[in-house]
Amino acid sequence: MEKNNNLKKEVIDFDNEINKLKTNLPLLEKTLNIFTYVSLLISVIIFFSIVYIDNFVGISVFFEHLLYFAIGNMIYAFIFGKFFDLIYPKRLREIQRNTKNTDKQDVLNVFHNYFYPKEYKKEFEKIFEKYYRKDEEKFREWLMSKEITPKELYIKLIDDKALQKDINEEILKNNIILLSENSEKIDKEKREEIKKKKEQEEKSLKVRKDIEEYFGNRN
Repeated sequence: MEKNNNLKKEVIDFDNEINKLKTNLPLLEKTLNIFTYVSLLISVIIFFSIVYIDNFVGISVFFEHLLYFAIGNMIYAFIFGKFFDLIYPKRLREIQRNTKNTDKQDVLNVFHNYFYPKEYKKEFEKIFEKYYRKDEEKFREWLMSKEITPKELYIKLIDDKALQKDINEEILKNNIILLSENSEKIDKEKREEIKKKKEQEEKSLKVRKDIEEYFGNRN
């Protein structure tokens, strides 16, 4: 009974999904770009400060400081890259950059290419087709009017409890099928392994018997 209850739990947190998409992407992108430029500027200033200050000391000290500067820059770049991906994930960047001139494209295809979570594209596509394919022309008219953006339309469409329930049920159904297929595959591999082991044992037994018979006949 407990196992069945677990299978009924939601797979996607749609509230979180919607909140992420509601982020002001243009403002976030500009803010992060400014932060990047400022960081580069600070890095350049530090570099030239090292060159100027170390002009009065030995060459070995200069290269030592240059090494520290390079290591510090690499560490900072790594941390900043992780921070950037956390605050502004690749999926959101693709939505911002690739959905500006899509008003004449198939709307559900745009959603498939840029909005559906990568690991659940199949399930999202099936349920969106079921719910919204009949309204494709209407959606395209809205987008061409510029009264609504693809992101705003997607948020409104996904904020539907019945659709969310169907998507999660489809994901769970596919997970169960996948588990079943994996179980069958494992069972098949085990059977083949047992068969192979048995054949090897029979072959070894036959060889031992042949050896015994060969030397037994000599006596």
